[in-house]
Amino acid sequence: VAKSKARLSAYENLAAQERTPVIARAATLIGASSALQVREREVVAGYTRLLAIALAEERGAADDDVEAWTVASGLMGAHRALVAYVRNRVLAGRSGRRLVADARAHAARAFARLEVGMADYAITNK
Repeated sequence: VAKSKARLSAYENLAAQERTPVIARAATLIGASSALQVREREVVAGYTRLLAIALAEERGAADDDVEAWTVASGLMGAHRALVAYVRNRVLAGRSGRRLVADARAHAARAFARLEVGMADYAITNK
């Protein structure tokens, strides 16, 4: 529960009015550039790989452990979906506390959904 609250509190910075134009500009630039879209996917793929390796390592599994890759891909997929959601809401005119509330609600649902399938996936202490 504490981790969930910490994760959701990260959305607080979306309330700052100076964030909205920055997000809108980034969304517009990335949306208009196939090269930037490819690069964004590459960056996310790189972090997914690093997360999968870290998860596998923590469990004492090989770097290509399918379960670790599945968990990492699910988590990063939720992250990508939330980034896209926030960008789309900003482009539609949402900002401030309402944007924070919407983002938090969607994040809570996304991670709750993942938690159902990952509930028994835990880092084992060596």
